[in-house]
Amino acid sequence: KAPFPGCYIRELPVKVHTKFIEKVKSLIEDFVHEVAPQACQEGDSFEERLGLRSPESMFEFRLLDSTLATDWPLRHFHATPIEIQMCWFSGLQSFVITENRVNFLTLPELPFAMAAHGEGKAVTRLARSEILQNTQVFYWGDLDAHGFQILANLRFIHPRVQSVMMDKSTFEKFSCYVHQGKPLIVTPEKKQKLVKNLTPEENQLFQHLDQENLRLEQEQIPNIYAVQMLKNVIYRHSCD
Repeated sequence: KAPFPGCYIRELPVKVHTKFIEKVKSLIEDFVHEVAPQACQEGDSFEERLGLRSPESMFEFRLLDSTLATDWPLRHFHATPIEIQMCWFSGLQSFVITENRVNFLTLPELPFAMAAHGEGKAVTRLARSEILQNTQVFYWGDLDAHGFQILANLRFIHPRVQSVMMDKSTFEKFSCYVHQGKPLIVTPEKKQKLVKNLTPEENQLFQHLDQENLRLEQEQIPNIYAVQMLKNVIYRHSCD
């Protein structure tokens, strides 16, 4: 069989059950590396590295502008990054990625825009999709060290990713909702690479949040404020 089958483990034509494969993933991967290294690729999971599908490989998308696909009735759907890059959306200019699902579900209509729910580090898998290559990507994550880590990782792939509501002004405006966060545990080398992908203003806020272990979750920002900020940046971009 050709490498990267693009199916679920359960669909593999082998004589052992799915549970067995799940229990010996590391052994299987080591074996494939030895006998067929061309069948391995970069990825964050066993399935991704061997070209398999998994429930975690699916992302949730919304079209925020109905004119992007007038002949397609779906405005809210699940797809893999590979599947979404095979779609054609007329006039797509902006791509909004949010970390919180409720915020994703309540995003307003925005011109020439599409949205994705990108939870945690999985967002870097989405970033590899070719559909993002020719769009302006906006990322709205939590105001904490981990949120800026995700933003920096996105910029490793798309240097022009623009953060939304991840600034000092937003943090101070809603400081009454700030609470203790979860410490970011990375090596000094990784942290140095991280800050290189942040703007000076973002880095200054990141250092403060990281050192003080502070967090402002994006769902604690009032929806009225969030909608207005998103409209401001998207409308500004669509008019440029």
